[in-house]
Amino acid sequence: MNSTNNRFFIGIFLLLFGLALLLKQLFNISMWISLLVMLGVGFLISYFKKTHKNSQLIVGLIFLFWGIYEILSHFNLFANLVQVALLIMAISIVLYIVYFITDKSVFVFPASILLSISIVLIANEYLRLDSAAICALLFSLLGVSFLIIYLLELEKTNHKWALYVMAISWVLALFLWLVSYKVINIDINIDIDTILTNLGPAIVPTILIVLGVIILLKSLKSK
Repeated sequence: MNSTNNRFFIGIFLLLFGLALLLKQLFNISMWISLLVMLGVGFLISYFKKTHKNSQLIVGLIFLFWGIYEILSHFNLFANLVQVALLIMAISIVLYIVYFITDKSVFVFPASILLSISIVLIANEYLRLDSAAICALLFSLLGVSFLIIYLLELEKTNHKWALYVMAISWVLALFLWLVSYKVINIDINIDIDTILTNLGPAIVPTILIVLGVIILLKSLKSK
């Protein structure tokens, strides 16, 4: 590593460490939380500036999102499901960006599904749909997600199974829309608000766990 790179990384370290101390003094945010963000940023800088190793990109994103999640939790920002939805949407967008950078299929699956979940959470907060309509919207968007997966991966691998999942999702969505509009007289009583309120704090950690497991299984399979 030459002197220019040394100065660059020392400068980044001092900047991030200073910000960590500032957050500690102003908002009483634990140093270990700031360390997570520092590690994430460090791995990402190393990826884009030098190595271009996918493993560093993945680890950097995990540390960064973990740190951001802890910081937001510190300010009790997950009391509102819309804020949870916006964070999930941000994770989805980042995964799409990583997918287009690395051209790895493993990122497009969670990116598409997480985007659907975030839209449903926001719709439930502002549109106040009934239980059947919320479930119908979820299956509709999941169908769109699998269509996106199929189209993005069309030239590389055979993902016809995505079309089957899309079709099943849309059939279920159609049935639920008909129930919601009373065309089919079936009473579906699911307390969506209570479920989302109880599960809200666990959504983001669960997403990170699932993403980690998927990435680990994918890396083990490629060896």
